[in-house]
Amino acid sequence: MKLRYKILIGLGGLFLLGLISIYVADSLLHLGLFSHNSIEVTAEGDLDSKKIVVRKGLYSINRNSDEDLFNGTFQDEIVFKDENSWGLATDYGENDFLIIYDDEYYYQFRHFIFNRQHSHDYKFHLIEQDKGITLSVSIEGKDGMKFTRKMNRISEISKLKTNVPIEDAGTIYNMKELVRD
Repeated sequence: MKLRYKILIGLGGLFLLGLISIYVADSLLHLGLFSHNSIEVTAEGDLDSKKIVVRKGLYSINRNSDEDLFNGTFQDEIVFKDENSWGLATDYGENDFLIIYDDEYYYQFRHFIFNRQHSHDYKFHLIEQDKGITLSVSIEGKDGMKFTRKMNRISEISKLKTNVPIEDAGTIYNMKELVRD
Protein backbone atom coordinates (compact mmCIF):
# COMPACT_ATOMS: atom_id res chain seq x y z
CA MET A 1 0.00 0.00 0.00
CA LYS A 2 2.75 2.45 0.89
CA LEU A 3 4.57 1.65 -2.35
CA ARG A 4 1.44 2.50 -4.36
CA TYR A 5 1.24 5.96 -2.72
CA LYS A 6 4.92 6.58 -3.33
CA ILE A 7 4.51 5.70 -7.00
CA LEU A 8 1.44 7.95 -7.34
CA ILE A 9 3.19 10.84 -5.61
CA GLY A 10 6.28 10.31 -7.78
CA LEU A 11 4.21 10.25 -11.00
CA GLY A 12 2.26 13.31 -9.87
CA GLY A 13 5.51 15.13 -9.16
CA LEU A 14 6.92 14.19 -12.58
CA PHE A 15 3.72 15.34 -14.26
CA LEU A 16 3.83 18.68 -12.43
CA LEU A 17 7.52 19.09 -13.24
CA GLY A 18 6.74 18.37 -16.91
CA LEU A 19 4.02 21.05 -16.99
CA ILE A 20 6.30 23.61 -15.35
CA SER A 21 9.06 22.75 -17.84
CA ILE A 22 6.71 23.24 -20.80
CA TYR A 23 5.56 26.60 -19.42
CA VAL A 24 9.14 27.80 -18.82
CA ALA A 25 10.24 26.61 -22.28
CA ASP A 26 7.25 28.42 -23.81
CA SER A 27 8.21 31.60 -21.97
CA LEU A 28 11.86 31.47 -22.98
CA LEU A 29 11.45 30.20 -26.55
CA HIS A 30 8.19 32.06 -27.34
CA LEU A 31 6.47 28.93 -28.61
CA GLY A 32 3.02 30.50 -28.23
CA LEU A 33 1.52 27.62 -26.22
CA PHE A 34 0.40 29.88 -23.35
CA SER A 35 -0.80 33.48 -23.38
CA HIS A 36 1.73 35.79 -21.77
CA ASN A 37 -0.34 38.90 -22.42
CA SER A 38 -1.55 41.13 -19.62
CA ILE A 39 -4.38 43.64 -19.44
CA GLU A 40 -4.68 46.63 -17.13
CA VAL A 41 -7.78 48.82 -17.12
CA THR A 42 -7.99 52.02 -15.07
CA ALA A 43 -10.33 54.97 -14.72
CA GLU A 44 -9.69 58.48 -13.44
CA GLY A 45 -11.86 60.96 -11.58
CA ASP A 46 -15.53 60.11 -11.15
CA LEU A 47 -15.34 57.20 -13.61
CA ASP A 48 -15.79 53.73 -12.13
CA SER A 49 -13.58 50.94 -13.47
CA LYS A 50 -16.36 48.46 -12.58
CA LYS A 51 -18.36 49.97 -15.46
CA ILE A 52 -15.68 49.21 -18.08
CA VAL A 53 -15.99 46.20 -20.38
CA VAL A 54 -13.29 45.19 -22.85
CA ARG A 55 -14.26 42.80 -25.65
CA LYS A 56 -11.93 41.17 -28.17
CA GLY A 57 -13.00 39.81 -31.52
CA LEU A 58 -12.76 40.42 -35.22
CA TYR A 59 -14.92 43.36 -36.29
CA SER A 60 -15.11 43.97 -40.03
CA ILE A 61 -14.43 47.51 -41.22
CA ASN A 62 -16.90 46.81 -44.06
CA ARG A 63 -19.84 47.14 -41.70
CA ASN A 64 -22.76 49.44 -42.50
CA SER A 65 -22.37 51.33 -39.24
CA ASP A 66 -21.04 50.82 -35.74
CA GLU A 67 -24.46 49.39 -34.83
CA ASP A 68 -23.08 46.07 -36.08
CA LEU A 69 -20.68 46.07 -33.11
CA PHE A 70 -23.63 45.69 -30.74
CA ASN A 71 -26.24 43.64 -32.64
CA GLY A 72 -24.53 40.25 -32.58
CA THR A 73 -23.10 40.44 -36.11
CA PHE A 74 -19.59 39.64 -34.90
CA GLN A 75 -18.32 36.97 -32.53
CA ASP A 76 -16.25 38.27 -29.66
CA GLU A 77 -15.35 37.52 -26.09
CA ILE A 78 -15.18 39.53 -22.89
CA VAL A 79 -11.59 39.88 -21.67
CA PHE A 80 -12.26 42.42 -18.89
CA LYS A 81 -15.42 43.14 -16.86
CA ASP A 82 -16.21 44.15 -13.26
CA GLU A 83 -12.50 44.75 -12.58
CA ASN A 84 -11.74 41.12 -13.51
CA SER A 85 -9.70 40.00 -16.48
CA TRP A 86 -9.71 36.66 -18.21
CA GLY A 87 -6.93 35.21 -20.30
CA LEU A 88 -6.16 37.53 -23.17
CA ALA A 89 -5.07 35.35 -26.07
CA THR A 90 -4.07 37.16 -29.23
CA ASP A 91 -3.55 35.84 -32.74
CA TYR A 92 -1.31 36.61 -35.68
CA GLY A 93 -2.92 39.41 -37.66
CA GLU A 94 -5.98 41.38 -36.69
CA ASN A 95 -6.98 41.62 -33.03
CA ASP A 96 -9.90 43.98 -32.58
CA PHE A 97 -10.88 45.50 -29.26
CA LEU A 98 -14.14 47.14 -28.23
CA ILE A 99 -13.99 49.20 -25.03
CA ILE A 100 -17.37 50.07 -23.49
CA TYR A 101 -18.07 52.35 -20.54
CA ASP A 102 -21.38 52.04 -18.67
CA ASP A 103 -23.26 51.06 -21.88
CA GLU A 104 -23.02 54.75 -22.80
CA TYR A 105 -19.62 55.17 -24.51
CA TYR A 106 -17.51 52.95 -26.75
CA TYR A 107 -14.39 52.87 -28.87
CA GLN A 108 -13.23 50.12 -31.25
CA PHE A 109 -9.73 49.70 -32.65
CA ARG A 110 -7.48 47.07 -34.23
CA HIS A 111 -4.10 45.88 -33.01
CA PHE A 112 -2.16 44.07 -35.71
CA ILE A 113 0.27 41.42 -34.49
CA PHE A 114 3.01 40.30 -36.87
CA ASN A 115 3.97 37.12 -34.99
CA ARG A 116 1.59 35.06 -32.86
CA GLN A 117 4.39 34.40 -30.39
CA HIS A 118 4.70 38.08 -29.44
CA SER A 119 3.35 38.94 -25.99
CA HIS A 120 1.96 42.35 -25.10
CA ASP A 121 0.92 44.38 -22.07
CA TYR A 122 -2.38 46.13 -22.82
CA LYS A 123 -3.17 49.27 -20.80
CA PHE A 124 -6.49 51.06 -21.19
CA HIS A 125 -7.06 54.27 -19.22
CA LEU A 126 -10.31 56.27 -19.24
CA ILE A 127 -10.45 59.95 -18.32
CA GLU A 128 -13.54 62.12 -18.03
CA GLN A 129 -13.02 65.43 -19.83
CA ASP A 130 -14.80 67.90 -22.12
CA LYS A 131 -18.26 66.47 -21.35
CA GLY A 132 -17.15 63.06 -22.55
CA ILE A 133 -14.66 60.29 -21.97
CA THR A 134 -11.18 60.02 -23.43
CA LEU A 135 -9.52 56.64 -23.91
CA SER A 136 -5.76 56.33 -23.67
CA VAL A 137 -4.32 53.06 -25.02
CA SER A 138 -0.78 51.88 -24.48
CA ILE A 139 0.24 48.49 -25.85
CA GLU A 140 3.76 47.50 -24.91
CA GLY A 141 5.54 44.72 -26.78
CA LYS A 142 7.07 43.97 -30.17
CA ASP A 143 3.96 45.22 -32.00
CA GLY A 144 3.21 48.06 -29.60
CA MET A 145 1.06 51.10 -30.25
CA LYS A 146 -0.12 54.17 -28.35
CA PHE A 147 -2.96 56.57 -28.95
CA THR A 148 -5.51 58.75 -27.20
CA ARG A 149 -9.01 59.28 -28.61
CA LYS A 150 -12.36 60.58 -27.46
CA MET A 151 -14.85 57.75 -26.95
CA ASN A 152 -18.08 57.68 -28.98
CA ARG A 153 -21.57 57.81 -27.51
CA ILE A 154 -23.47 54.57 -28.02
CA SER A 155 -26.54 56.66 -28.80
CA GLU A 156 -24.72 57.77 -31.99
CA ILE A 157 -23.76 54.30 -33.33
CA SER A 158 -26.09 54.45 -36.33
CA LYS A 159 -24.26 57.59 -37.54
CA LEU A 160 -20.70 56.24 -37.14
CA LYS A 161 -18.51 53.73 -38.95
CA THR A 162 -15.11 52.86 -37.45
CA ASN A 163 -15.32 55.80 -35.06
CA VAL A 164 -16.00 58.49 -37.70
CA PRO A 165 -19.24 59.88 -39.15
CA ILE A 166 -20.39 57.61 -41.99
CA GLU A 167 -20.30 60.45 -44.54
CA ASP A 168 -16.65 61.17 -43.62
CA ALA A 169 -15.48 57.54 -43.65
CA GLY A 170 -12.70 56.97 -46.15
CA THR A 171 -11.07 53.82 -47.48
CA ILE A 172 -7.78 53.79 -45.56
CA TYR A 173 -7.93 52.05 -42.19
CA ASN A 174 -5.22 53.28 -39.80
CA MET A 175 -6.24 50.76 -37.09
CA LYS A 176 -8.33 53.41 -35.35
CA GLU A 177 -10.53 55.04 -38.01
CA LEU A 178 -11.38 54.85 -41.71
CA VAL A 179 -9.76 57.95 -43.19
CA ARG A 180 -9.67 59.51 -46.64
CA ASP A 181 -6.58 59.47 -48.84
